[in-house]
Formats: sequence, C-alpha cells, structure tokens
Amino acid sequence: MMRLQTGGVWLVAVATLALGACGDDGTTVDPRAELEEHVCEHFDGGDTEAVTAGAEAAAAVDVTGTHTRYDITLVDVGGALGGYVSIAIDEASEYAIFVSADVGVEVTDATGAVVTPEESFVGSDVCAPIGASTHVALGVGTYTIALGPTAESTVQLVYVEPGHDHEGEE
Repeated sequence: MMRLQTGGVWLVAVATLALGACGDDGTTVDPRAELEEHVCEHFDGGDTEAVTAGAEAAAAVDVTGTHTRYDITLVDVGGALGGYVSIAIDEASEYAIFVSADVGVEVTDATGAVVTPEESFVGSDVCAPIGASTHVALGVGTYTIALGPTAESTVQLVYVEPGHDHEGEE
C-alpha cells in the first residue's frame, strides 16, 4: 500500500492509537487496518443507495449518511467521467472517505475552498473493494466531494468518522 500524502493531525492520531491499541492477545492493532476492515463490511453489504453525480458543484447530489455505501453513476464533466456529491457534517471531526477505484477525490467547503487531506491512500491490504481513501478534518457544515476525472462509469463511496464508536451497530 502506498501512502500519498500525510498531515500532522492524522499522523499523530494514528500514531497515538497505534501505541495504545493492543489486541486481546497483547499484539498491536493497526488502527487503519481495523478501520478498513469495518468499511469493508459496508462495501460488501448493509445499507446502499444508488445516485447519479451532479455535473457541477452547484448540482452536487446529497449523500449524507455515514456507514452507507453510495453507488454513484458518474457523468460527463469536461470530456471525462466524474461528478459531484455533497455531505452535511453535524459534528466536527476527522472523516475518512473511501472509494472503490483510484479516482480523484477533492473535498471543498461551502465557500469552495479545498480541504487539504490529512492523509490519502491507494488500495488496501485488508479490503479488496477499497480503491483509495482520503482522510480529512471537517467542521460542521456542508462539503462538496468532486470525483474524477476517470474512465470508470460508476464508483462506490463510503465515508465514516474513524473515531466513532461502532458498538451496537449491525
């Protein structure tokens, strides 16, 4: 797996979790692998919703809902396939956006400013359906996610809050 970009906040959070996270048998638990295993469950089953991406940011389709797999049909954007979706965040936190292919993922805030990823990865050692992931710190508000350009006609997207407690979820 290749690390594309790292930022201080995400790296510190992962390092802190890695130092303190031990399995039942005393072995160290890789928090990223654990997160990817959880996300893989959403790629393989659970809640799904099919949407068609907007052709421009102003037409972004709302995909608010963590732990849901969105099957996104991409559209023509400047001669390539891509599109726009949006998410409404009601709790400031770190979020991880996973897509099923190595497509460009750019997150912008309500003013159109690009949110710099804390960390981005291509692929996963523990979950074949994960093509790439982007980890961003988001405040409360609405964000637009630009996907592409790509040759893919569809992409699956799941986003989660990595520090979220999943106890009691099915």
